[in-house]
Amino acid sequence: QIYDGSSEHITFSMGGVRFNEGIVFYDMATLLDDNTSSYAMFDLGGEFDYVSFTAGYIGKSGAMNNDVLRVYADDELVLEAPLVATAPNRDYVVPIRRCRRLRFENQGSGTLDVAAYGVADVVLYRGEPVENDLFVHPRPECPPEIDLIDLGAPYIHYVSPMKGKDIFYDGSTMRNYFDLNGQRITKGFLLETSVHFSLDHGVLSGTGGAAAGAIGSTAVGSAFVSSGIAVGGAVIGSSLAGVASFLMLAAGGEAMENSLAAFNTYGEYNTLTFTVACLDPPGNADSYKETLLIGADGKVAAELAVYETMEPQTITVPIDGCGQLMFWLANTDNWSGQFLFYDLKLTKERLPLDIPKPVRLSLPVQTRNVWTVKAPELEWERPRSSGRRELDSFLTGVSNVYESLHSIIKNAAPLYDIRTYYLETDAGQVCKAVQLMSDLNHTTHEPMYITNELSGCERELRSIIELRRSITELGFQQVGAAVDLVGLAGITHGGAYSQAVKVLKECSEVAGQLYQQKMAETEFLRSLFVNALDIDGKRSTEKTIFNPLSQGETPPTDLLQLVRYFDVK
Repeated sequence: QIYDGSSEHITFSMGGVRFNEGIVFYDMATLLDDNTSSYAMFDLGGEFDYVSFTAGYIGKSGAMNNDVLRVYADDELVLEAPLVATAPNRDYVVPIRRCRRLRFENQGSGTLDVAAYGVADVVLYRGEPVENDLFVHPRPECPPEIDLIDLGAPYIHYVSPMKGKDIFYDGSTMRNYFDLNGQRITKGFLLETSVHFSLDHGVLSGTGGAAAGAIGSTAVGSAFVSSGIAVGGAVIGSSLAGVASFLMLAAGGEAMENSLAAFNTYGEYNTLTFTVACLDPPGNADSYKETLLIGADGKVAAELAVYETMEPQTITVPIDGCGQLMFWLANTDNWSGQFLFYDLKLTKERLPLDIPKPVRLSLPVQTRNVWTVKAPELEWERPRSSGRRELDSFLTGVSNVYESLHSIIKNAAPLYDIRTYYLETDAGQVCKAVQLMSDLNHTTHEPMYITNELSGCERELRSIIELRRSITELGFQQVGAAVDLVGLAGITHGGAYSQAVKVLKECSEVAGQLYQQKMAETEFLRSLFVNALDIDGKRSTEKTIFNPLSQGETPPTDLLQLVRYFDVK
């Protein structure tokens, strides 16, 4: 669809901004035609060197699929860029080398619901691009303080179970309201995650499948990409770059969908304050923690827990003059309750992050045990028999040690992350909960059994101790083997003996390093059990162990989750 700019009243909304000149791309496969791409082509007559434009998601298109934009100068691909439904608009400047035909193309989607994307504010340049004011877009007045909804409705509001019905009220009439335990809220919006049956599989599933690029099993990372830890999906300050699907399809056709609302705040405000409450649980209210992320221009500004049994909570979040403000409710389990957001206030004043204790979510600090052990560099192969008893015994012993050391090293490295959650007790003290997360199982967020890992460490440690004992004994045999080299045997077998001595020395050094690092790992795991706590009604388990802080240990923030709200695995 083409918008030619002939009228200021004929516009489309892209990324929360009104455009009256541009192109909207929208196409999908059918059972008879699997061609999903759409395009627009211009004849430039070979006159221009560069093109600049803005690309983004059309907010009212309903679906949340990602896509790909391609730009061709004649037949040459000059740009290929991801189109992400949850990302802000992005500006591009592309060399087109005085081409004749300029073509914009989107890949499209094979899913039953298809997102629309747009290209707008297209400018051509002879020579190098220059700053210009050819396109000016309307924007509201931005006083020092304002209600977020008075500034404008969300340009993306995705609540799949409700399909846009009764999920947003702007306060313009008293007839429309949310009933929160008898309190009438006439200005606010709802978020709710869901799981539903989906036909978006196979031929109609789109390129790469709906789960392509998803982070973990919940596709939280559609907007929020974790810089290290993906518990709810992100850590404070990590980048918002859409590399995952908005929804995640599980085997059998179930789609787990997140829920979000995105607003244009025009880069004018520095702080958001809002209240959130559970309006309606899907069944009996429970205390399962859903993850709520607040995003500001590609950065996670806050992460907190919301749950059905909580009282209304008021949160203050620094948003640092962002243009896109996003509320993201992550689907971490199943259907969530309906969460109501109201009393949403923006101010140009800079205020600190303030999350009430009942909804604080301590993010794990991720570490690993030190492991720098490497296999011996010297090569060694079992030599043929020399016919000399002491020499053969020594060479065989070195061969056995060499092979055993390689075998132990292959399996000894710790294959897990240590995740430490710093928590606050009811008495105002700080403790920690420790879990181990396996490197080998990326399909679940379930922690490992710490008891099993400790038992494995102790077995490996015993093997290392036995290996070092064998190395020590070979040191004594080395003298007897040297006696066997007297005479012609020294000429024939001296080289093998000399190499064996060097290999034994290196094996001894590596085994010593191996012992130190495996002992440190074992002592760490033992200390978890020695110092295990049961506190504020929470008990340590084989997967989650509460400990006091070590001497000199400090938490990364003062905004810590309370122990009694922590989910013990």
